Amino acid sequence: SEKYKHIAQTYIGVFYHEVGHVFYTDMNYAFNILRTYKPAFRSFAQLISNILEDVTIESQMKRDYEYTTNYLEVLSQIHTRDEAVQSVSNAIESQPNEASTLITFLLLLSRGYDVSLLPKYSLYEDNKEFIKWGAVMCINTDSAKLRHKRQIAYAAQLCKILNLEEPSKQDVEDGRTSDGPDGPEGPANSRGTGSIKRIIDTYAKSSHVGDYSNTRF
Repeated sequence: SEKYKHIAQTYIGVFYHEVGHVFYTDMNYAFNILRTYKPAFRSFAQLISNILEDVTIESQMKRDYEYTTNYLEVLSQIHTRDEAVQSVSNAIESQPNEASTLITFLLLLSRGYDVSLLPKYSLYEDNKEFIKWGAVMCINTDSAKLRHKRQIAYAAQLCKILNLEEPSKQDVEDGRTSDGPDGPEGPANSRGTGSIKRIIDTYAKSSHVGDYSNTRF
């Protein structure tokens, strides 16, 4: 039946998803970075990193192994099913400034869901350029090590947007916007996000980033 066919496709999709992590995720490198941070930020950054990394590795699997595409699409659709969308909508209306709301919103956004269909989310609207294109940059970075660095730098800036405790002394020193080679880069808005590329490249030594011109965002 269609029900059992969908279940089988989902399980196969999960298998290919995990294979994608083996192929493309540098788990030891990501772990060694995160272990240097406070537990609270480490947990938050792991969630953000996982959301973005999942999209990356599925895209890479579909690119390199086309036969996985249908199964991974079935898996991706689970994240944007009606129940998930309704849960995010409820969170935006009841707890707009909670970290959990931003995390679930980012899950929909990164999966290509049209977030304009959701209730107005001021936290996103006030920081749209950074949240949207910062995620795109992380997702489309080919180098695993550079991608993990960018994911964590991105999570650190989301903490600032949420007015959460600074992740660590190192992040305060390295992650803040400051005078760069092109001159001072002040905050883009009242919540303090400056140049997207400069912020996301906080820990990066290379300027390489994948092409995100065809993203579905």
